Amino acid sequence: MRYSGGLIGIGEKDRGQYDRKGKVDYVSGTAMLIKREVLDMTGLFHGKYFGYYEDVELCLRAKKAGFRVIFVPKAVICHKESSSFGKNSPAQSYYMARNHLLFLERNAPWQIKIRELIRLPKTIREHWQRGETFALLGIRDYCLRRFGKRDY
Repeated sequence: MRYSGGLIGIGEKDRGQYDRKGKVDYVSGTAMLIKREVLDMTGLFHGKYFGYYEDVELCLRAKKAGFRVIFVPKAVICHKESSSFGKNSPAQSYYMARNHLLFLERNAPWQIKIRELIRLPKTIREHWQRGETFALLGIRDYCLRRFGKRDY
């Protein structure tokens, strides 16, 4: 299992299992309502990410500051998954790979950082074997400290 937050309900059939308001690891940036007080205490999205994981990190900072991160089942939003970049697109692969490493660097416990560093050659090999060139570019750019929006 990789170190990250978890969204509830992804790929699940709705059987009413999430009909009650509840605490979660994070909420997607596509459907956030944030009190000004939270942003005043935690800051905004971190600009190095651009695309993925900035919402996870913001929720993590909010929780560390003592705020609750909850989902409200009566709230409805229509969001076409990955519409910004396209599902399984080169840009999605790039930002997911790069920003996952940045998220780990900024937020993971040291034991997880060591595990992920040891696992990095395997991760690179897996991307290589699947022909995921843009994920490899994301890893490269993470290592070269190239962050923010990139055009590939």
